[in-house]
Amino acid sequence: MRGLLAEKPLSDISVSDLQRESGIARTTFYRSFDDVADILAWKFDEGLKEALGSGTADSMPERKRAERYFAYWAAHPETLEILLENGREDMIFACHMLEAARLVAHKPERTGSVPPRIAAGLRYGALAGVLLAWLEGGRKESTPELLFLMDQELTRLAREMA
Repeated sequence: MRGLLAEKPLSDISVSDLQRESGIARTTFYRSFDDVADILAWKFDEGLKEALGSGTADSMPERKRAERYFAYWAAHPETLEILLENGREDMIFACHMLEAARLVAHKPERTGSVPPRIAAGLRYGALAGVLLAWLEGGRKESTPELLFLMDQELTRLAREMA
């Protein structure tokens, strides 16, 4: 896929192109994906799970998860860059909202006055927003600076909701 993306934009890559490059059968492709863009969504979702330490939600404090998240993407920005270059920021937000839903399904109890689904959506939406701003701004901020920006964004959201 990377070779094809070097040659043409994501929207111009066909399943036939993928077949030629990878040798994968069309039926095998369609068993897992609906279209070529789904490969990037899957790749990003897998990275997101690794970045957030999915499966360790109970054992890792939220601040540590955010630190791990930003450090992961600083070390592995390739999929993010491909999505951004191809105008697919929607996939970044969609995967974050899926992760928020997974968190609520795993840990549904209310921890404050905001219902869990809303709180998780706001947190994960803010994560995605800070991540995209960092990427679009040239990836200049360090992990501690990104955590500070995240704190500012969540504080702003809390004020607006009050």
